[in-house]
Amino acid sequence: MIDRSALARRLGEVARSFPLVHAASPLNWRPELARLTDAAVRKISTEPQFVYPQRRPEPSLIDGLGALAERLAEGGEGELAGRVRAVLLDLRLVGAIGSPGLLPLARLRFGCSDEDDGRAARWACQAPGERRGEVLAEDRQDPRSVWRQAEAEIAARRLPVRVALRAGLPSLAAFGQGVVLVAAERRCDPGTARRTALHEVVGHAAPWWERQKVGGWLCGEEQDREEGLALRVEEAAGLLDEGRRRELGLRHVAARLVHEGASFLEVVESMEDLYVPAAEAAALAARALRGGGLGRERAYLPWYWREGGVS
Repeated sequence: MIDRSALARRLGEVARSFPLVHAASPLNWRPELARLTDAAVRKISTEPQFVYPQRRPEPSLIDGLGALAERLAEGGEGELAGRVRAVLLDLRLVGAIGSPGLLPLARLRFGCSDEDDGRAARWACQAPGERRGEVLAEDRQDPRSVWRQAEAEIAARRLPVRVALRAGLPSLAAFGQGVVLVAAERRCDPGTARRTALHEVVGHAAPWWERQKVGGWLCGEEQDREEGLALRVEEAAGLLDEGRRRELGLRHVAARLVHEGASFLEVVESMEDLYVPAAEAAALAARALRGGGLGRERAYLPWYWREGGVS
């Protein structure tokens, strides 16, 4: 007989031990992005030379989970087998970070329908919003900053979550295991700071704490669904404006191009065709190419629409 509770705990431990986003986060993001931006401006063909954390799952762990999924499926435990396979796919992605073997796995994990690709492409063609970088994201004195607004949202919800600074973070902020990470030396407009704080605290930190209370955890598409729900949080606050929609659409298009095998410069040129400045185009291409072509941003909008978001 299967001890479901023990298996769930073990799967949760494995999933938390090898977080995909962390594994695909370059250690040299800032200097490498600077080099890539220079190449994009000068139209020099190059590819990212990112350096990643070296911790990888042992082949025996991957093989064991694969065998377990087969046994569960043969024993009529289809739902449980599917959960094991979801963890297994992410582990395989972690193991393939920085290698040519990542791209087919990324297509499997984050691919979507032609209809969703088409809707995202239309979002990418919306008018760019005006963004003034007048707020330093990490400023602990400015109540408009990402740091201060995240702290305010955490306090309002009494969450056991802290805010920390992270140099070289590709995004403006991120959440992981009880910590809202804020990028160092990044500026944004007050509206973006507000949206970012809500996205990370209400969209990710609050659900995380509810799961912690019951020993729950997310894997596979459950994580993507939470990204879609976090966009619904932005929408409910009136912050999913035309500029933000364009940003999300561009990220989706860049990820799709990477999944189709486009090079760094090809993605940059496609972004420029959509009237994106070279420096911004380089950042979009580099983000999609993290890990060797993860392109996880391709999953955000499809899940937002599945959760009732407007197209």
